[in-house]
Amino acid sequence: MAEHYCTLFDSNYLMQGLALIESIGAFDPDSYVWVLCLDERVLKAFDVLDVTRIKPVSLEAFETETLKQVRQKRTWTEYCWTLSAFFPEYVLSRGKDIERVTYIDADCYFFSTPQRILEPFQRSGASVLITPHAFDPRFDVSEKSGYFCVQFLTFNNDSPAHEILHWWQAHNIKSCDQDLDSDDFADQKCLDQWPALLGDDLFIVDDPLLTLAPWNVQYFFEALQATREPACLYHFHGFKMYGNSTTDLFYYEGIDQTIVKAFYEPYLARLRQVYQTLDGRGIEIAFRSPQSNLRRIITRAYSQIRGTLGTIRTDWKEYS
Repeated sequence: MAEHYCTLFDSNYLMQGLALIESIGAFDPDSYVWVLCLDERVLKAFDVLDVTRIKPVSLEAFETETLKQVRQKRTWTEYCWTLSAFFPEYVLSRGKDIERVTYIDADCYFFSTPQRILEPFQRSGASVLITPHAFDPRFDVSEKSGYFCVQFLTFNNDSPAHEILHWWQAHNIKSCDQDLDSDDFADQKCLDQWPALLGDDLFIVDDPLLTLAPWNVQYFFEALQATREPACLYHFHGFKMYGNSTTDLFYYEGIDQTIVKAFYEPYLARLRQVYQTLDGRGIEIAFRSPQSNLRRIITRAYSQIRGTLGTIRTDWKEYS
């Protein structure tokens, strides 16, 4: 069975999205990756690049009238979150031979095969796979952001999966609030209801070492080293690249240079290769505007209030 993965991103995440796709291809070369291209720059990039096993979909072709109306009432971030519930079913509807689809956030990256997550799910007989945040206790905001994370979700092409997708879609049409202090944060807090709604049809990944992120990597890193196995998925949440070659790696305190060397330096090296490919093909690359000193001070102050603190690594182009 060929795996089908899907993700969505705009040009601000083009380099990271391509890095994700390359990491999937490195470990699952027979798979297909569907990409919802959220702006013309991303769509045009796929016109130039080798897309043999990549399925780009334009936002214009994907959007329904209902979604177009919702877009007018939401921030761009909220609208992107809204779409996460709709794209997996779109992929499943493309053919009866598509047995399942796995949605992955564009800022994720694989250090080993995704089958380490998918094979236990296959054996379980469940219809839907979900991953907990598995927060480091210092950073646990699950009461607000949710116990589960949208980062990696798998849906079989069967009735229970389609039913929960319809439930999720209805939720996101009604509400997809960007405010962390709201009672129903984004497309994610509502996932806390899935165990009750799905019962045995839900498979919950119970190994936090398979889905690491800045909110838990320092807490679980010693356990990962003890296994003598590579990491699987790493979620580069908070990672931002700017036009002056500076990079915000994360905004969680206590992440030491061992973690930077194990995860962030290889990722930066891959992004540099992606950049060279895009630049060599004449593909325009979008970067965020560098933060002003005042904005950086405010950002760091906010991080300290939250109990987190970022680190800055300059000149991402130096990694190879």
